[in-house]
Amino acid sequence: MFTWGPWATHRGVPIVRVLVKSGGIFNGDFAIYYALAEGALLASLNEGVLRWAIDARALGKGPSSLDPNDTPGVAPQFTLDLGGAKGGGIWTGLGWMLEAASLDTAGRSRSTAEALLVGAPERAGDPKAMRDLARAYFGAVPLTPSGGAYGLAKDGVRDPIRGTRHAPVYPEVPVAGSPVAKLLAALARFRGELSFDDEGKPAQSRRPQESLHARVKLGLRSP
Repeated sequence: MFTWGPWATHRGVPIVRVLVKSGGIFNGDFAIYYALAEGALLASLNEGVLRWAIDARALGKGPSSLDPNDTPGVAPQFTLDLGGAKGGGIWTGLGWMLEAASLDTAGRSRSTAEALLVGAPERAGDPKAMRDLARAYFGAVPLTPSGGAYGLAKDGVRDPIRGTRHAPVYPEVPVAGSPVAKLLAALARFRGELSFDDEGKPAQSRRPQESLHARVKLGLRSP
């Protein structure tokens, strides 16, 4: 199923290809390329992009595990740094992922809305009355993944943008005005870091103590 081995050399840096063959859960062949360049592990689904990253690394313009504002000599063990143009490929992919995650967690909200709409149909046409009833019984107001209110159709609870379970609608994502769309429109960069910090000298009978240090930096777009 896998073919793993040396593939090419660029700037004297060996490139390794991992080929995943079609079959099982995969509908087609695809490959992952990686290389160790100037102390960094670079990986890409596109060989050309990996060669560009090796060039950038050699010229001192590639990704770095140490932020310019970090303490010299102290680098995290794992860094995830994402950035791109508004509406670009990275943010589009994140939009799809966040949309899928929001749909996975929408079941409880939909069930709560169904209990309210079916249990008190006389209030279904009054948004304020439904919100008050939701707070009184459940302590929260059920909302759709886009932040709207559910309605009641002949075939069940209806999301005004995504339809019902029996007649779903698939809008363009991220949905305009939704929390996901607002987040992606405001976010220009995300950087997450993980590292292990020593916690002093342990007693002779104990193993060295370490703590997990996590840090997240967000870069926001100008209004």
